Amino acid sequence: MDRLVTGMVADEPLPEDVIHGDPALHQRQLADHKLMFETAIARRDAEIRRYRAEIECLRIIKQRFEAIVDNVPCFLYAIDRNGKITFVSKSFSTFTGRPESDALGDGWMNFVHPDDVASVREALMHAIQTGISKGVPFRIRSASGRYGRFYGVGSPVRDANGKLIEWYGSLSTVDVAETLAASAGA
Repeated sequence: MDRLVTGMVADEPLPEDVIHGDPALHQRQLADHKLMFETAIARRDAEIRRYRAEIECLRIIKQRFEAIVDNVPCFLYAIDRNGKITFVSKSFSTFTGRPESDALGDGWMNFVHPDDVASVREALMHAIQTGISKGVPFRIRSASGRYGRFYGVGSPVRDANGKLIEWYGSLSTVDVAETLAASAGA
């Protein structure tokens, strides 16, 4: 075969050993190629099994995370760097009787007591501008129309360069917040 590649003229007849070749050599070459393909397939199968295991692991982690978030006795949230809500936990819906989607963007402010809107906006703007969370107490309207007292606090998430990406935080009922503060001081 090397002679074909290394400059034989196209109209020259092929040498007899190239046409008929050595059957043992062809068998070895076929066996080598088969082994290469089988090895490549085995590697690919191992990669696929590893990816499937990783996907299953991520599914379990996601399921655990959702179970924890859904059972925490407070509202959890994520806010982008512009102060827009991008996520609220299901406990928000349980309390307000409205879907989580109603809280996205600035929608959550519709649930804040009108007398508390200014202080909540001020605390949010302070956090966005300074990167420092300033906890704030405020009231949120429940499904029954009554207002519950909450304490909101968040933590910034930054990229490797220190740039603010988003905030994660929680709204705890005031009695839970007071209990936590008292136990921290004890």
